Amino acid sequence: MTQRNPQLSTYEASLKYDISTRHFRHLLEEKKLLEGQRHKISESKEIWIIEESSIIRYLKNRPKPGPRPKT
Repeated sequence: MTQRNPQLSTYEASLKYDISTRHFRHLLEEKKLLEGQRHKISESKEIWIIEESSIIRYLKNRPKPGPRPKT
């Protein structure tokens, strides 16, 4: 039996991981750091469904906030 990778909407992910829906969309659309699919639900509305494993991978490897240390 294969195990499915859980999927979350940007709203569900924002509640679970305390990251804004806007930031999730930024990571999906512009940075391409998360795996997900865009679904059009009406003429003017769409939602993103994100693979939860990609969120976990991002959180483990995301850059620390603030300026980079000088070398």
